[in-house]
Amino acid sequence: MSISLDASEEELQNDFHNLEDLEDVADLLDVESSNLIYHIRESPEEGRYKTFTLDKSGGGEREISAPVSALKIIQQKLNQILQAVYTPKAAVHSFLPDRNIRTNAEQHVKQRFVFCVDLKDFFHEINYGRVWGLLQAVPYELPEDVATVLAQICCHNNRLPQGAPTSPIVSNMLCAQLDSELLRLAESNKCIYTRYADDLTFSTSMRQFPDELATGGEDGNVKVGKELREVVDKNGFELNEDKTRLQHEDYRQMVTGLIVNEKVNVPREFVREIRAMLHAWKAHGYEAAEEEFLREYDTKNRKSEKEEPVFSRVIRGKLEFLSMVRGKDDKIYKKYLTEYSRLSNTPINIDNQEEPENDTSKLIVYTEGKTDWKHLKRAIRELAVNQSSELPDLEFNETESDRGDDELLEKCRHTSESEGQHQHAHVFLFDRDQPNQVQEVTEDDQSFRSWGNNVFSAAIPPPPHREDVNISIELYYEDDDLLKRDGNSRRIFLGQEFHKTSGKHKEEAKINCSLLNKTGDENRIIDDRVFNEENENISLSKNDFAEYILNEEPPFDDINFKPFARIFDLLSEIEERVDS
Repeated sequence: MSISLDASEEELQNDFHNLEDLEDVADLLDVESSNLIYHIRESPEEGRYKTFTLDKSGGGEREISAPVSALKIIQQKLNQILQAVYTPKAAVHSFLPDRNIRTNAEQHVKQRFVFCVDLKDFFHEINYGRVWGLLQAVPYELPEDVATVLAQICCHNNRLPQGAPTSPIVSNMLCAQLDSELLRLAESNKCIYTRYADDLTFSTSMRQFPDELATGGEDGNVKVGKELREVVDKNGFELNEDKTRLQHEDYRQMVTGLIVNEKVNVPREFVREIRAMLHAWKAHGYEAAEEEFLREYDTKNRKSEKEEPVFSRVIRGKLEFLSMVRGKDDKIYKKYLTEYSRLSNTPINIDNQEEPENDTSKLIVYTEGKTDWKHLKRAIRELAVNQSSELPDLEFNETESDRGDDELLEKCRHTSESEGQHQHAHVFLFDRDQPNQVQEVTEDDQSFRSWGNNVFSAAIPPPPHREDVNISIELYYEDDDLLKRDGNSRRIFLGQEFHKTSGKHKEEAKINCSLLNKTGDENRIIDDRVFNEENENISLSKNDFAEYILNEEPPFDDINFKPFARIFDLLSEIEERVDS
């Protein structure tokens, strides 16, 4: 039995509207009428579908009922016919050839408010009677016997089965009146409306979101507006009020899983997943990477679906999704597709893959003072050797001047205001020890700030072993490494080692610190004026400490740099923002 029909779209439309009885339906589906009757009425009902569950991304399970082979082919043909007959509203973006989650999200870009809510138990709310009535009503107006046969093909256990080829198009057909009424409601309130399956989205550029659609309570909860609720109820659906989001432009706005604040984009987490999977493949080999993926992340039991390796197929699927959202000319997509091609030994024709002679992907990093870049330079060198992280392409501004945070911030402003777009991204990296400044160099929803003109600023995130937020770069080292002594028995000290008022060392009574403004502070670095009983300064300066680190002077040649991976993850986020 062929799985598709040879007739043109116009022929299918004409034959559909001329259906009079079961025989006509069988002829249109190119199946013997006796076989059609058997598969929709006489075969054991429990054998018509295979039912299983899949985990939902937001928790819980989704029941899938997939038809067995013969019924599935009949439904595939009917789906082809219904696709030809159905005329979608402009607001509908689900289950259509040229529309998808990207086209749905595009409608809501650069809006002040974006409101999302979904319909509860969407497919299962559409029962046999609603499908039967739909096919007899305008604009289809089929005879009762024909509507009965078609509804029997489409339904299982008195509802649309999620997993049947016909269910998506039938759901769109049945939502036509709902879409019309919600579109009118949106337009009357100066809003944009779209629907992707059970996801309803409204957006507006008005200063206040209309109460008719939703209101945001003082407790942060969102209440669905009376008029919106009435339209949905009248059309036989129920809103899932546990999944309502009223999103303001000052925060990340998501529509069907895509970011829409400035343009349609995937979340940064999605790109990081691809990067991490490719890195695991490169660093540990395919089998180990796939084993970890199946053990830690995969919940779909995909091994039974196809013979080909699961891990490779998942990466390729993610890459194609990335290209659907950001386009096939996107630099990040090309970069990771090239890496996938190399690792999988799969020739892939990537147009214009070669970068121009002046590569723009490098980040130029500016840090405070003359020591911070030395720690980062050594750290990225060690992490690259140990393959512990996928690292960005960096070039450090290797200054030897004592540039303070105020001077660094001024340089950041000046660089962003200079004429012309910078070829490379310039990143100004600040310690996290001045809370007011941290607010100025980051943005609310992310740990960095874009100043325009390819200029970014960021504050280093706290390392895993330091809970406090006031962090300088030296505190990325664990205490065993930070407090190592050089050949002259000098070392870095911490403020918490000394009594606040006397400056006496808490464990070594013959050692004292004269910088009382630094003593007693848990995360304060003391690199001067610590004296022994001979009145010798035994503190190691930050500059000497950084030089020892950079040049791998013993015992500073054996250091744990894993905590620094958080800084490079942050710089990778900025790298993705540049390339997006």
